[in-house]
Amino acid sequence: MQSLGYKESVNICRDAFDKFLDSDEYYGFCTPGILSKYAVKKGIYPGKLSVLANDVAFDFKIVCEEQNVYFCPACSKALNNMHPEKVLSCDIVLKLLAEHPIEYVLKKLKIKRRTTESNLYQILGSAKIRNKFKDLGWTAADLPFLPTALYGKMVRFIVEHDITTLTALKFHINQHMKVGMNWWQSGNIKLTEIASGFIYLAVVDSYDEQCSIKIGLTEREVRHRHGEHIRDKRISRDSLFLSKHVSYPSREEDDIKIYLADNGSLIKGREEFLVSPKVLLIVKNYLISSKPFKEFLL
Repeated sequence: MQSLGYKESVNICRDAFDKFLDSDEYYGFCTPGILSKYAVKKGIYPGKLSVLANDVAFDFKIVCEEQNVYFCPACSKALNNMHPEKVLSCDIVLKLLAEHPIEYVLKKLKIKRRTTESNLYQILGSAKIRNKFKDLGWTAADLPFLPTALYGKMVRFIVEHDITTLTALKFHINQHMKVGMNWWQSGNIKLTEIASGFIYLAVVDSYDEQCSIKIGLTEREVRHRHGEHIRDKRISRDSLFLSKHVSYPSREEDDIKIYLADNGSLIKGREEFLVSPKVLLIVKNYLISSKPFKEFLL
């Protein structure tokens, strides 16, 4: 193979990574093996891309972190478009459990109870999570081909955002990336005993056709958060500041930021957006409504 220069090699690595993220094959994660396979298939680079990257110190892990992409260093069955056996076995177990007691299932499949429970928890999460996953119309086999460690995180992400299709899954992952959030870390939200809190809106600046706004959450009294913004000179004393008490502040903040990223642009940190007066009005009306953000938009 013809020797390539440093700049050309770096450009090839970057081009393969960027095109993979825009492809139908991307679902929030990347491995060197999958990226190499994609580069060969698309005619970007015929050799082993990871070797080329090492030669020029192009670190895919760092690039993934910058783009909020989950990086998995080891190849897996996802490389060959296959689900691990334990993933498929979870579907079989759950299907049988819907019609038979667990003792019958364990005896029929010749598996140990502890192993079965461990696999179900690792791949599909707690009983509460996997029941909602099922109610949304999913089975483990419906998921994209993933590294084993990602199945549980993907299931939780689907459940937390009420996702029902692969198209919607890809959309939500991309929107999280767009606003600088790691989709696989959304498990900070518990499905039981979620602490309530406040969603607040602060208008940082207002122009003729655009507004700079800040969206955030706080579990403390809103007046304390408002006072901090004024003290730190993030907003002026006469800036519009609205708040709303909600049951699931992290989830509400998540949904609003995704909407703002899609209908405006993130301009500072992870909370300040540039939006049109129309979008600002929608958020203001949401804050005086009694509905969760997703329901409010319907």
